Amino acid sequence: MRIHLCKPSINWDRWLPFSQFPTVFVLVVLSLFGSACSIGFHDGQRVTDRNSTIYLSGYITQSGSSGADVRVKAFNVNTNTWDTVARSSIDGSVASSVSFTMADGTELYSWTAGNKVLPAQYWQAGVGGYFARVRAEWYNGSGSKVASLLYPRNDWGQCFFENYDGQKNTLSYITGNCFSHRSEAYIYTQNYREGSLFCPAPGGALSKTNGHYMLNEIPSCARSIINTHMRERIDASIIDDHYEIEHNYGPYAHEKETVTRFGNDYSLGGFFGGHERYLRKMERHVMVYDYPWMPKGKIPSWAPHTSIPWQFQTAVASSGGNCDSQSAGCNGWLSGSVADTTPNVATPANIQGASLCTATTTSQLHSRTNGWHGDVHFAVGNNFYSFDSPSFPLFYLWHNYVEDIWLNWKRCGHAGP
Repeated sequence: MRIHLCKPSINWDRWLPFSQFPTVFVLVVLSLFGSACSIGFHDGQRVTDRNSTIYLSGYITQSGSSGADVRVKAFNVNTNTWDTVARSSIDGSVASSVSFTMADGTELYSWTAGNKVLPAQYWQAGVGGYFARVRAEWYNGSGSKVASLLYPRNDWGQCFFENYDGQKNTLSYITGNCFSHRSEAYIYTQNYREGSLFCPAPGGALSKTNGHYMLNEIPSCARSIINTHMRERIDASIIDDHYEIEHNYGPYAHEKETVTRFGNDYSLGGFFGGHERYLRKMERHVMVYDYPWMPKGKIPSWAPHTSIPWQFQTAVASSGGNCDSQSAGCNGWLSGSVADTTPNVATPANIQGASLCTATTTSQLHSRTNGWHGDVHFAVGNNFYSFDSPSFPLFYLWHNYVEDIWLNWKRCGHAGP
């Protein structure tokens, strides 16, 4: 898909490669066009229509003098085949000298496969518009495939320069954080959206809170789509990561990579910042769908004084059974259903409005918030009151509501930790 960025600065909005092992390579697009308008190619992008030009460019970790060739393929909806639509060896080139060196010393060589308009057979009709599926593959000088390339998300530039623990602009960080989970890039026309034609998109008059919508304002058909995409992300790894948050300590936020307390290391940080980093894992998963009820990947918030919609009353069950993920012999996690779909827990007055601003430190805000946060988990009940509660999609919507409190508090003029 295409996105126009016209800035008098470097635009990190394409693809960029890395090698996780000597024989395993992936790629992302980086564009360095100064003040020129550039077109980024990443998963979940939007183009105006099917006649839009897609600029195919990026980096690999081998020079063109080695015979490296990047082949761009698109899915043909008429023949159900992946057709090569562009090649760097025919429509462009691969640089023979280093184009960019990452902070960890990885040397990148730029490639281009030209500017292309995808013919009609590569566009599949959907609700309100079309989408195309595109892949890029790297071949060596003897014509053997080296690797399929991976694709960044819309927040590629932000992710590439994150520096939570000194890993900015390094392969180890971007490998685990900056790419789409999909093995191909979806390109959407501007009017395309998921779901039924009868499932409405957000109206212009509906306001957002910190960039997201509230769950009780979203129609049931849209909640089902949100729930489906969130459930895709829930697995053992994300549930385990929840244990990397120091819930009982307020000051440490995401600026700290490791908090050591009581002999334990918490790699995601303290209560507020740790959950912020944790929520980002889910947001980055759903971002590539570019669903209007999750703008820029922002998942909704669930307020605990409202009822829990049926879509969010159950957890994702594990194949290893319903057991505590940290217990010996457990190959799964705690799941099940909520106990109370109408917990009706009010938000304390001292973390709302002007009273919120009277907390002058993160520790004070934490002391006002954490007990109430636990009360909500308890009121919803069953395994939602456990550290395996991220098995419920509801968990992320609930903690997005808690995140709103922290963001609103910082708007009082507090810098936070």
